[in-house]
Parts: sequence; structure tokens; C-alpha cells
Amino acid sequence: MRKTGNIVLLVFFALLVAVPLVTADFAGGKISETEKRVLASHPTLRDENGSLSPSALINSTDAWIKDNIGGRKLASDFWTTLQYRVFSRSARQNVIIGKEDWIYYAPEAVLADYTGDNLLNEQQVETYIGWAAQLDEALKARGISVAWTIIPDKKTVYPEYYPDGIVPARNGTRTDQIVREVANRTDMRLIDLRPVIKAHKGEDPLYFIHADDSHWNYRGAYLGVQEYCRTFGVETVPFEACGAQEMVFPGNFNGAIQMDEPVRRPVTGRENTYTLDNDFYDRFPQLAFSDSPESFRWRSVNEDSSLPSLLCVGDSYFVMSRDYLGQYFSSVTFLHMLDSDALGEMIEAVQPDCVLFETVERMLQLEPEMLQRGLASMGIEAKTP
Repeated sequence: MRKTGNIVLLVFFALLVAVPLVTADFAGGKISETEKRVLASHPTLRDENGSLSPSALINSTDAWIKDNIGGRKLASDFWTTLQYRVFSRSARQNVIIGKEDWIYYAPEAVLADYTGDNLLNEQQVETYIGWAAQLDEALKARGISVAWTIIPDKKTVYPEYYPDGIVPARNGTRTDQIVREVANRTDMRLIDLRPVIKAHKGEDPLYFIHADDSHWNYRGAYLGVQEYCRTFGVETVPFEACGAQEMVFPGNFNGAIQMDEPVRRPVTGRENTYTLDNDFYDRFPQLAFSDSPESFRWRSVNEDSSLPSLLCVGDSYFVMSRDYLGQYFSSVTFLHMLDSDALGEMIEAVQPDCVLFETVERMLQLEPEMLQRGLASMGIEAKTP
């Protein structure tokens, strides 16, 4: 009897060990939606220089097991749900749970932006303003209307739901610095969206409450588009005069918990005035951010050709605003800011009437490099202040 029990226990233990191995992803390299990163690939004997290395095999095997062992996602989802539902905490690094269940994307750079611990020094201000003004002048010299905008993060618009233990900036933020210096020292048109966004925050939410990437929703995006159009002299249907489409936006927290949100999407009556021409991007195979038709591969052509054409150089906040932009411009072409070294080629291909540079607050640290690459793509050397 005892021998039989030992055999059963041995078989059970063997199954516990075997199941994760059998169900593991032996190839590795998949994208984890939960952690927003690429998982480790299969073990290798070669190090990063291509040389044979026993330590490389040990390290890569350890990373592969941690990332790809069977049942890993199930365990991760369980832990995420437990932390959120029971303890109101985030199991994902860079995400925090605020008051009344508000979720914020909060890596170190965003927290520093909120507390004012990452203010630009004089040299950084000079570089940013100098290169932006240089690019602004170069485009204007071609007869292009140019505007710039810094989209406020969710924590800027809704700081009241941030955890009490995080103290907000007392001496301003990087956005304050740039808005002030651009106004005082250049003739650039910088659209400060903070006043108009905050003026409407007492109504329905303008940002997704439960989005762990802290993006604005359709209502916030329309307010932004309305300001862009006003700057470029394009007439729009006023925000207050828009109809509303009641919808549920599908989403989740940390890839584990379904977090769909009801949204009253502004409706202008111009939704069907444009078509998409995403084959346009086949001309630019070098672009890193034009692979997916559902994200950054976006070019619209409006039936009203009398409207001005727009090239938008920006980030992921474009996704919520692109439909509205398509309604108000004869064509809208998107270029991700991280592909700014293709700016000159894109301008030649599109011949836009207007160019909008759009950056969310948390991406400001990347802006100088993008400006330098954009200037270089047009054959212009960035002048160092």
C-alpha cells in the first residue's frame, strides 16, 4: 500500500514538472501583452558579439525559462487580478492605482514630470527651442503652415485622483518651461491644450479611467482636434454642438482584467467624408511604425479637395484623433515621431499645406533627438546653441 502511494506521489510530481515544460513556448520571442515587452527567445550558446560562451547559454536558458515556461501567463494573470481586486495595487511595473479606481501609466520619467524633478536646464531649453525654431522656419520657407502641440498627460488633467503620497510640482513642469520660452523667444505657434481640456473636465471623462497607458478618449481627442483646426484656420463642428454616440470601448488592465469603458463619442456628421489610402506607406518600407493598419499606417483622403492637407508627426495619441482629422482635412498623413529621419522624404511625397508636430508630455525627453533627425532628413544641420 505504501509502495503504491509512493508511486502515485512520484507520478503526480513528475506531471507537475512535465506540464509546464510540455506547454512551454520553445521558440520564445513572442510579445507579452501583459508586460508590454518581447519575451526571451530560445537559449543560445553565443553571446551578443556572436562568440561561443558557456555563460551565454546559462543566462539565455534562465531568461527563456522565466519568460516562456508553460502556465506563466495564467499565473501572471492570477497575480494581477489578486493584487488589483483584493489590495487595489498594480502588479505591473510603471502603473499605479489612484483614487476611485483611476489607473495611471507612471514610469519614473512620468512621476518626475508630475513632481517637477526633471526640469530642463538652460542648455536643454536652448537646444529644444533652437532646433524646433530652425525646423519651423525651414518648413515655413516652403510655404507650409506649421503648428506644434504638447498633449497633457492624464495626470496633468486629473491630478486629483493621483495617490496622496506623490507631491505635485511646485515650481512648474517641463511643459511650463517650453510653453513659456517658445512664447517669449520665437514666433512658433505652440498650441497649449491644457486650458481647453481642463475647462471640460467637469463633464464626461476626457481620458480613459482604466487605461494603463493613460491615453485620452474620443472626447479629449476631439477637443484637441478642434484646437488644431482653429490654429490652421479650418472650420469645425463645435464640441458642444456635436452629437454623441454611446459606445463601449474595449480595453483591459495589464492584459489580464477586462476593463471596458462606456464613452460618449462626439459625432460631427462628417464621419463618411473620407477614405483610407494606406497603400501609400508601401513607398516607405524603412518606416518602423507603419506595419499595422490599425495603428500608425494612416493616410486619409477627403472627398472635399478644397480643404488643406495635413502631415501629422506625432505619437500614439494620434490614434484617437485621426478620424476627426480625416473629416476636416483634404488628406491626413501620419509619420511617427520616432521615424522623423524620413520627414524630408515624406514632405516631398505629400506636399502638405500644414504640418502638425504632436508630442505627449511624457515623450518630451525624446523631442531633441527627433528634431535633429528631422532637420538632417531635410539636409539641414542642427545648429547647436
